[in-house]
Parts: sequence; structure tokens; C-alpha cells
Amino acid sequence: KTYTAQWQPTVYNIGYDLDGGRLNGENPETYTIVSPRITAMLCEGSKDSYIVRDIKFDDSLSLFEGKTENISFKFNCTDPAKMFIKIMGIENADSTKRAAEDVYFPNAEILKLKSVKINGEPIADFDGNVFDYEIKVPEGTALPLDVEVEKNCDDIQYAIENAQELPGEIIITTSYKDYEPLKYTVSVKEQGPEVKIIYLSPKSGNQNAYSVKDNVRLGDVVHLISNVREIKDFGESGLEGSTVITTFYDDGLSTYEFYPLEDFLTFSINKSADVYVASYMKGAKGSKYMEWVDDFGELVKLNGKDVQITVGNNKTMYLYKKSFSVLPGETEEITLKNLGRYGNGMYVVFVKWNAD
Repeated sequence: KTYTAQWQPTVYNIGYDLDGGRLNGENPETYTIVSPRITAMLCEGSKDSYIVRDIKFDDSLSLFEGKTENISFKFNCTDPAKMFIKIMGIENADSTKRAAEDVYFPNAEILKLKSVKINGEPIADFDGNVFDYEIKVPEGTALPLDVEVEKNCDDIQYAIENAQELPGEIIITTSYKDYEPLKYTVSVKEQGPEVKIIYLSPKSGNQNAYSVKDNVRLGDVVHLISNVREIKDFGESGLEGSTVITTFYDDGLSTYEFYPLEDFLTFSINKSADVYVASYMKGAKGSKYMEWVDDFGELVKLNGKDVQITVGNNKTMYLYKKSFSVLPGETEEITLKNLGRYGNGMYVVFVKWNAD
């Protein structure tokens, strides 16, 4: 390891007692010399948190300006994957630390990447020990994609094979000397219509008490947690192909006494759609528990009659419809309220995406 001094050397003035003689014009008026202590520590852990397992130093050097010295330290490194050497230089034994840098042992671990960014966005939950990822980019994203990697060591070489089309793959290969190269594969798809759950009432007893299923068809099971529901009848509402959200309460009908109009479920959509809310109960003006359902949208009717569908256990559900217009790149948040004391997961939400 080549070590370059980073301190300012002390400058000494030179005076001459010539006893009547003359200088030849080449004698210097000043000189500089530094006798530093170079310290090396064998550390175990990370750069920010480590334990010093061994320490060695050399303070026999005399470094004139422009002079380079080679120093050798020998350590017994028992675990190259977890250990590194920290090198520090101090001007002398009594001065403060002037410089420090970390030296890692060459090993297969350094081939692993720290992070990857696609078009400036880090891959979420990236782990150097995981080699396959899937991401989504906005519709219409231009190619080539901008790929940035953060390496464990500057000496590591890497090559990027970018996606040629969408959907497609980005392949990142890292290499170092004779070690077997590592390959990271990132599958890239364009972001299509998507429902995201933002909030579910904690009174549900289970923050995961919902299910989201795309492109639902007649006979599909739309909930697989404990209250399995099968879409048995779409009536004549044309809801096939919708993204469907179902929710339920673990603790039964009578456990909770809800306050009217308390938020129950909030979700977002990223594309224009007609949103249908199916409820076991029909809204009624003047009902403190149900009137908000009428405010959400219109009760769906066909030939003057209420459209009803069947979802699991032969439960008849009424449909309410509201249309949402969402601009490209934006989202719309939609909040459903509770149904008061009747709040045993009494919703199925159908998001019928508008055609492109």
C-alpha cells in the first residue's frame, strides 16, 4: 500500500556561522523533515462500527519532501469477509491523527454491490446477497435506462447490459481478478394500472386484513386470509376484468362499536377508472351509519332495479359507482368510511379501469 503524507511538514531555518568564509550560493536557507508514526490496525466489523483485533506501527521513517517509503505489516486475518485494515499516519508520537484510510482484503465479498439505482431511483430493499429483482417504471419511459451502481471497492470492475425494450432485463456483472464473476438481474416492466392500500383501520384487528387481485373473473377467489370469498355472480354490471379489493374483520360482527364516518380504508389508483363499492347493506338517507354510501356515488340500477351481485356465502351486495379521472403520472386517493356497528368487512371494491 502506498501511503502519502497529508500533513504540513515543519520548516526549519538554517543559519550559518562562516567565520569569515563565503557561501557558494547553493546552500539552502531552510530544511524540512518529518518522522511520522504510521499505524495499522486489523479491524473486525464495518467502517462505522468495528473492533480492533491487532495493531502495529512504524515510527522509524524519515520522510523528506518528495520521498516515498515502503512499509510492510503482517497480520493474521482469520476472516477476510469481516476484517479490514485501517491505516493512519501521525506526524509524531504526541500529535493528533492526520489521515486515515481503510484497506480491505481481496475476497469474493467485495464483488457484491452496495446499491443500484435505475433512472435515479434506488432499488428498494437492495441486498448484495440477492441477485434477482423486479421493478416497474412509468409508462412511456424512454430507453436506454440510466443505471448507477455503488461498489464495495474501487478495484471492482463491472459491466452493464441494458434493457433493449420494455419489458426487459438489466444485467449487471461484477468481476475482480480470478474470482468468479457475480451477476445481478433486474427485470423491468412498465407500470400499469395499480391499486395501493394506504390505510386500513386498526380496529380491523389485522393490518393485513385485505386482498388485492387484478383482472378478476367469475369464480375467482378474492380473499385468502380467513374469510374466503368467491365471485359467484357479476349480475349484469360488467365488472369482469376489474381489480378487486376485499376486506374483513377477524373478530366478528359484535366486537366493535364503530363511530359513524370513521375512516376504514384508503387506497389510491394511478389511472382513470369507475370505482364500484359493493355493500351488504343498502344506503339510506338519514341513517347515521349508511348515508355516506349514498354520498360516495350512485346506486347502480338496471331497468329501474338495483343491480346486485353475489360474493361468497351467497351474500347479496348492492353496488355504488363513482368515476375518477386521473392524469398520467398522478394518483387519486379514495377513502371508504365504516358502516358503524355493521362493520364486519362489508365491502368489496371493484376498480374497472378505463380503456386506453
